[in-house]
Amino acid sequence: MTNTNVISAGAPPSQIARCVIESFKKHPVNDAIHLLTRRENEMLNFLAKELRYKEIEDKLCISPETVRKNINNVNQKVYMQ
Repeated sequence: MTNTNVISAGAPPSQIARCVIESFKKHPVNDAIHLLTRRENEMLNFLAKELRYKEIEDKLCISPETVRKNINNVNQKVYMQ
């Protein structure tokens, strides 16, 4: 299953984070990592630690929509390069 298929199939957040991190490892010159905001990097790290969206919301005191938006931004920046 490709990275984009994992995301569109509604994979668990930890699997999405692993796919994004693996993408960075395979393409170290990928400029996408430099496009991520501090918050997007933070989201990616939380996902890599297998935190659920609700745990991220609580930890950062942000709305569920904000979590989804930031994660969607990460996916777009990484896979649209």
